[in-house]
Amino acid sequence: MNPELEKKLIAKYPELYSEHDKPPTESLMCFGFECGDGWYDLIDCLSACINHRVDSDIEHEILLRKILTLRKIFVGWRNGWKSKWWWRGVLHNIKRYRYPVDVDFYFVHAVQVKEKFGGLRFYVHNAGDEIHGMISMAEQMSFKICEKCGKPGSLHKRGGWLKTLCTKCAKPIEYKKCKGEN
Repeated sequence: MNPELEKKLIAKYPELYSEHDKPPTESLMCFGFECGDGWYDLIDCLSACINHRVDSDIEHEILLRKILTLRKIFVGWRNGWKSKWWWRGVLHNIKRYRYPVDVDFYFVHAVQVKEKFGGLRFYVHNAGDEIHGMISMAEQMSFKICEKCGKPGSLHKRGGWLKTLCTKCAKPIEYKKCKGEN
């Protein structure tokens, strides 16, 4: 991918692509986005969805802490904690609520983004089922988007190499449409 587009993605989603500075022994993001510019919008959209999911998880945790703290306070009051022990319980819960949420626990980190066998591959650390579902959907969509220009495309072959291209981009580099592709 064009270095300018890579920088744009890294700047827009710093937590997701935070491993781009790490050495190859720790993360393969140091090699950048190993695919064509045509998938920029697809990767941008996937990154936005992942970011939104992570932000929602963090907000959910904060809200849950508030609700549980208030519930313990009111249940304790109703059950007769009207002594000095009740106040200790209230103060303990309020202090616990003030502890910051460990947001690093929720962040998803991209380890590698590349093209393989004509489709997008997006490998991550610390992702749940929903995020893996988003990634799977984006990977399947990549087989319908030209890797070079972003227009509708299909799987093409040259020798043993596969690429998803539109007819216009496939012709100059002598890729032929795979049998069974629309």
